[in-house]
Amino acid sequence: IGKSGIEASWDETLRGVPGGRLSVVSAEGVVLQTLAERTTEPSESVYLTIDADLQRFVYRAINEAYTNAGESWGASSKGASAIVINIRTGEILAMVSYPSYNGNAFTAFPIMGKTEANAYIAQVQNDPRRPLLNRAAQGRYPSGSVFKVISAIAALDSGAYTFEERYFSNGRWNRDIVRTDWRSGGHGSLNLANALTHSCNSCFYEVGYRLDGIDPYLLPRYAVLMGLGSPTGMTDIPTVDGFIGTRDTKNTLFPEPWSFSDAVDMAIGQGMVEISTLQMTQVYAQIANGGLRYRPILVHHTALLDDVNYQFSPDIIADIQVNPDVLQYVRNGLCDVITGQFGTASHIFRNSALLDSVGICGKTGTAQNPVGLPHAWFIAYAPKDNPQIAVGVMVENSGDGSAVAAPITRRILEYYYLGISD
Repeated sequence: IGKSGIEASWDETLRGVPGGRLSVVSAEGVVLQTLAERTTEPSESVYLTIDADLQRFVYRAINEAYTNAGESWGASSKGASAIVINIRTGEILAMVSYPSYNGNAFTAFPIMGKTEANAYIAQVQNDPRRPLLNRAAQGRYPSGSVFKVISAIAALDSGAYTFEERYFSNGRWNRDIVRTDWRSGGHGSLNLANALTHSCNSCFYEVGYRLDGIDPYLLPRYAVLMGLGSPTGMTDIPTVDGFIGTRDTKNTLFPEPWSFSDAVDMAIGQGMVEISTLQMTQVYAQIANGGLRYRPILVHHTALLDDVNYQFSPDIIADIQVNPDVLQYVRNGLCDVITGQFGTASHIFRNSALLDSVGICGKTGTAQNPVGLPHAWFIAYAPKDNPQIAVGVMVENSGDGSAVAAPITRRILEYYYLGISD
C-alpha cells in the first residue's frame, strides 16, 4: 500500500482492484444465487516522465558541488534542489532533493533486514538536514533576484514603465529609507532589461516603490498571476503553495502595517516572498513559452505489459495573457545575463559550447535569510531561440547565485544537450 509520493497517488493503479463473487451456495456446493460480482482490475506499471540518467547526473552534480565547496559552505549548507521541466508539456524530467536517502529501508520487508532498516530510519528522521523533505516541491524560500522578472513584467505590462524608460543607478536608493546596491557605485543608466542583466537592486527598489504608489496590490497580484503563492497544479506528489504577502496579510499577521518598504523588498524577492524551486522554475517556463502554465506531470503513462491504459496529455492550467512584447523584452534581458558583457552569469558560461550550439538565458539570485549565508539561485531556459526546457537550481545557505547555483546549472545543461558528464 503506497504511503507517499507516486506510490500513494497512484496506489490503486499499482495494486489493481481485487475481483470477487458473493453467492448463496447449498450444502452440496450448488450455486443457488449470485448476490454480487466484481471483475478483477489487474495492477499496472506506472511509467514516469523522469529521465533516470539525467536524474542521476543532476544529483551527482549537486553532490560534487558540496564536496568541492568543503568548509566554505559545503559543511554548513543543509540541502539543495533542482528541477528540469519540459516547458511545452509540463513533464518533469528531473526532480532532485539533496541530500537523499535509501528508500529501501522504508519498505515492509527491507532487503537490509528489519533491525538495520529501523536504525537507518531513525538516523534519517533525526538528521538535521531533513533528507525526507522534498526540497524541490515542498521547500519554501525567499527567492532573491530571480523574482525580478515578475517585477519587470508587472511594471511593463501594467503601463507603469515604458520599454525605453531608464533609471540611473549610483549604488544608493533613497526615498525616506536608504537601500544600497550589491555593486558599490551602482550600474549607471539602465532600462529594465538592462536591470535584469545587471541584477540592479536599486532599479527594482524604484520599481517596487512606484508600483506600490499606483496600487499596493499590483505587484503581489502579478506574482500570483505567475503562479506564486498558489497551488502548482501538480497532483502526483504534494507541493507547497508558497506565500506572497499583501497589505491585507501584512496587517493581519504582523504588528506593523503595510508600507512601501514591503513592496520595495518584494520587488527584489525578499520580505514577504516564500516559494519553492518548482514554482520559480514554472515562472521561467511561462516566460520562455509565451505565457502558458502547464500542470507539472510526473507520470507519463500506465500500462499492463504493452497495453497502455492511460497516457498523459499536456494540461494548460493558466494563460497569464501578458503582452507578448513584454515577455520578449524580459527574455532579451535574461539572455544577456549569460552573453552580455556585464551579465551576472556571463563569466560562468564563458567558453561553454552551449553558447554557440544552443544558447542559454537565465537569472541569478542571492536570497538573504535570517541565519547563515544567502540561498543561491539560478533559473535558466534553453535553447534561446526555441526554448524546450527550464532548469531551476537552489542551494541553501551557500552564497551568491552566480558562484554556486549557476555552475551547477551549466553542468546540467551541458549534460542534457552535449552529453558532457565530466
